[in-house]
Amino acid sequence: MDDPFSLIHTALFNIIKSSNAVQLAVTNYNKNLVEGNEKRLPRLDTVQVSDLPEVYMTTMGASGQIMFSSATIDFMRNFEFRITTGEQRPNQSLYPVEFALLCALTEANFGQVLRQLEWYGQRFVTDVELSSIEEGMDMTEDNRGIRGYAALFQMDARMSFSRVSLMKFNNGEVMP
Repeated sequence: MDDPFSLIHTALFNIIKSSNAVQLAVTNYNKNLVEGNEKRLPRLDTVQVSDLPEVYMTTMGASGQIMFSSATIDFMRNFEFRITTGEQRPNQSLYPVEFALLCALTEANFGQVLRQLEWYGQRFVTDVELSSIEEGMDMTEDNRGIRGYAALFQMDARMSFSRVSLMKFNNGEVMP
């Protein structure tokens, strides 16, 4: 059984994979990035301008908001969609890709999709927020040396787990 973090990651990935708008906004190579969970290609270390724009998803770790109570543990994981363009005019590729990504997340009702996920028969995502969008031309590492705009869509997923289920999972017990 997948862990809850992987379930969220896969659900977000599938939303982007199934978006016609995103697929039209990114290049041919980057369409190959979304061929399926087992076939995902690694992000290229070097790119040509013709490889861009691209959208890929990364994890940004967890926030400091880990809360323990006698019955539950609340945890917030941070995900990020990264857009790299290799284009210095924002209206040529940055805005179209950002808008396509926003449309994909909106049409899929991503918050509701994530709140429906279950781990061992229990829903665990309690809140989802698109927390910030940063963009600029100073993100040369994302563009791998090609001057152009890049953007980071940051999203937070708050989860709640029963202490009992986490302890059973930790001890290798199979849960219904």
